[in-house]
Amino acid sequence: QPVLIAVDDADAQAGVHAEDRGNQLGDAIHEVCEVLGGRVIDEARHLKRLERSLGELAIRAPMSMAALGRVMRETIRRNRVRDGLVYLQVSRGAAPRNFLFPGPDVPPTLIVLAHRVPKEPGEAQAGQGIAVKTVPENRWGRVDIKTVMLLPSALAKEAARAESPQLVFLLGSQLAY
Repeated sequence: QPVLIAVDDADAQAGVHAEDRGNQLGDAIHEVCEVLGGRVIDEARHLKRLERSLGELAIRAPMSMAALGRVMRETIRRNRVRDGLVYLQVSRGAAPRNFLFPGPDVPPTLIVLAHRVPKEPGEAQAGQGIAVKTVPENRWGRVDIKTVMLLPSALAKEAARAESPQLVFLLGSQLAY
C-alpha cells in the first residue's frame, strides 16, 4: 500500500517522512500537468511518461495508471482548480538512509498537489512572445527520466534572473521527453 499525500487547501498538515528517499537522495520521479477548465491536458501522455520513468528507475508504481489518474482528478476537484497545475511525485519510499534500494516491503510515496494558476497572464505572454535563455546542459546523462533532481535547473534559472528571461532551456546532446 503506497503512502499517499494528496494535499488540498484544508489539509495544510500533510507531510513526508523525514527519511523519504525523495527528500534524502532525490530518488523519485515527477510530472507536472497543466489543468484547463478543470481537465488535465494530455493526461494519458503524462501518465505514460510517468510510468516509463518509474520503470527506468525500477520504482514500483504506487497504483495503476488509471487509479493514479483518478487520484489526480480528485485532487484537482478538492482544490477547486479550474486552471492551474497538478504535480505528481513518486519516491521509492521511506527507509533508513542507505544508497542500496530498500526491500519490496517499503511502499512508494505518492505526492499529488494541485494549484490554481490564472491563465490570462500566460495567454497575454503567448501573444507577444517570451524571452528565452539557453545554457549548457549540466544535469545527469539521463534527461529522458523525469527525476526530482532539479538543482541544475534551479541554478540555471537563478543565474539567468538578471537577464529576465521567462524560460531557461538547458542545451545538450540529448533531447528531453
